[in-house]
Amino acid sequence: MAAPQHNSSPAEAAPKSYPVRVQNIVISVRMGIRLDLYKVAEVLFGTIDTRKFPAVIVRSRQPTVTFVIFSNGKVQVVGTSHVMDALLAVRQLAQALELKLGYRAVPHSFHIRNVVCSFSLGAHLNVAAFAEDHPLRSVYNSEAFEGCQFYLRRQHNGATKEQSTAFVLFNSGRIVITGMRRASVCSTAQSLPV
Repeated sequence: MAAPQHNSSPAEAAPKSYPVRVQNIVISVRMGIRLDLYKVAEVLFGTIDTRKFPAVIVRSRQPTVTFVIFSNGKVQVVGTSHVMDALLAVRQLAQALELKLGYRAVPHSFHIRNVVCSFSLGAHLNVAAFAEDHPLRSVYNSEAFEGCQFYLRRQHNGATKEQSTAFVLFNSGRIVITGMRRASVCSTAQSLPV
């Protein structure tokens, strides 16, 4: 006698899981010193134009990151997909500032400011219909930008508040998640109502 087969409805099926890849992490750190931006740019081969932007842009090859260095000692680290690479790069920057310029940099106040992840649904997505189905949480104007921005909301003390996390959905089925503060929450892909 064969065992009975159960047909599960789509509502009973487990939620789909998509492989999410961290694309970029933006980290801020304070070096604890004031910096002469022109000296930093000259010695560390940075780019500077204080009329346009009050910082030095310095690129590191190993690990591959870009530093945005401000005169007050604040540094933004961008371009890595691993927090440990950013920590290593900051340590190397502090050593370079000391060895090459004599600055006694002490990195502190290390904060993740933004995590950008992406994944693909593996199928096309009707972005216009999605935006229409979620008008209060979506921003979509195909003439200005081909992606639909979908914002998460959360309850706090009984009031609904906008979260900084946003999904940017494209017709190709590619989805970019931005605005997170921890790389571990890339699993947020599970909460998208597609």
